[in-house]
This record gives sequence, structure tokens and C-alpha cells, in this order.
Amino acid sequence: MSAQRSAKPRRREVYDSLLEVARRYFDRVEEETGDFRGGVCRVRGERYLLVNRQAKLDRRLRVVATALASLDLDSQYLLPAIREAIDRYAES
Repeated sequence: MSAQRSAKPRRREVYDSLLEVARRYFDRVEEETGDFRGGVCRVRGERYLLVNRQAKLDRRLRVVATALASLDLDSQYLLPAIREAIDRYAES
């Protein structure tokens, strides 16, 4: 039971870190409530990343990681833990 408690804050920290990186690469990152899955879209030429705040944490992790995986980040420095999280959570 205690292992589960420690895992949840850790995943939340990973999610927060991924959002921080996403804010550097997308014009807007929005966490909204609604009936949508989330993902990348373009609005008037700007790249948006929309995340459904009602979705479970695992789903939100996948949405942000998949969005980051779609970018060419090879030449950008990212902490190894961030790259690992993108690889682990990104949808194939």
C-alpha cells in the first residue's frame, strides 16, 4: 500500500515536468474540462496542446508525452528522466 502512495506523487511530478517542457515548445498548453481526449491542434496558426483535466493521470501523461514525442527534440537538451518519461508514456 505504501508503494502505491509513493508512486502517485511521483507520476504527478513527472506529469508536471512534462507540462513544463510542453509549455516551451507549444504556443499554448491548456488544461480544460470537457468531452474530449486531448492532443495537439492548430488554432489560427498557433500550436495548442489541450489536456482534459478530468482524465485520469495516466491518460494525461500519455497525451502530453505523445505530443512531445511528435516534435523533433533530438537537438534539444532535456533531462534524461524527461526523455525516459516521453518514451515510456508516449502512445505508439
